[in-house]
Amino acid sequence: MPVYPSVDRLRKTQGLVTVEVTLDEEGKVISANAIDGPSTLHNVSEEAVRRSKFKPATVNNQAVKAKGIITYNFKAP
Repeated sequence: MPVYPSVDRLRKTQGLVTVEVTLDEEGKVISANAIDGPSTLHNVSEEAVRRSKFKPATVNNQAVKAKGIITYNFKAP
């Protein structure tokens, strides 16, 4: 999960942040790019994806590169 920056918490910045993620054949993150949502929350969302661990994607029992979308929902307290 991403860390909600204290500055954004105080400003009550909230919303959905969409991150496009690319995985290699071992399930490791190759790239993570926020493509939508409050810009001040992009970096923490990308960092959260990079810290995540994924199972390798397979096609016909062969490990393959994969792309996907992860969405984080930030809600002001």
